[in-house]
Amino acid sequence: YIADWMQADMQKPALAHEITHGLQDQHFDLKKFAASVKGEGDRQLARAALAEGDATGVMLEYVLGVDLGSVPSQILGMLRPMLQLFSSDVFNRTPRFLRDTLVFPYLSGLEFIFTMRQRLAWAKINAFYARPPDSTEQILHPEKYLAAEKPVPIRAKPLAALRPAREVWTDTLGEAQIR
Repeated sequence: YIADWMQADMQKPALAHEITHGLQDQHFDLKKFAASVKGEGDRQLARAALAEGDATGVMLEYVLGVDLGSVPSQILGMLRPMLQLFSSDVFNRTPRFLRDTLVFPYLSGLEFIFTMRQRLAWAKINAFYARPPDSTEQILHPEKYLAAEKPVPIRAKPLAALRPAREVWTDTLGEAQIR
């Protein structure tokens, strides 16, 4: 199904995006791939960026009618404003942290895929699902993904002043959330 509120000229690109998710699911089991890992929100956001960037890249190829790997890198900067996927009064009033986190998988994921497609064929991109990015830092800096640079964990110690309170929930923040 395609949303009937979507402009007619955007329905086919949206369908290309969603069909890509269907193919990702068939080949890489997206439910398992994107499964929530307690305390690993940054890793989960990086995996979402791979899947959404991949689908957005295919959608962009469909719209442009050319192979993403052949598009000059300067074009992506020009396309970024047009790729603002969310725009509404409610969204624009949402705190920036939440807006940026919601948009990150699409825009930063696309930039990651775009950078990789400048170097690699789509078949090589598929291999990323077997070794997905470990952090949003690897999405923002693809060379760190290629070098298999691991994130450095920083663990906060409980504050004595808060005793007898106990920790209820913990998670990771990465470069995308901290910036």
